[in-house]
Amino acid sequence: MAELGTQVLRGCGYEKRRWQVAGLDETTSHVLLVLMERAALETSPWREYLSSCPASFGNALELTAEEIRILEGSPVVPAATDSLQRSRLG
Repeated sequence: MAELGTQVLRGCGYEKRRWQVAGLDETTSHVLLVLMERAALETSPWREYLSSCPASFGNALELTAEEIRILEGSPVVPAATDSLQRSRLG
């Protein structure tokens, strides 16, 4: 696991759970660690942070016409357009 990620998680119960994600790539390990903390939300040292995270979120392909208008000129609009075109071709 990346050194920075390890430093951030040290002291927050990470070492107790590290064996549960051993052998997995860094991204998968972090996702699983967050899910485990979310499952134990009431006792998690990450409770305040996890409670502030959205329960769900969309992506640029789900933008409404009004949201696209607001974002016009930002890099989001061309990226969403490209992704939408690729998804239709796939």
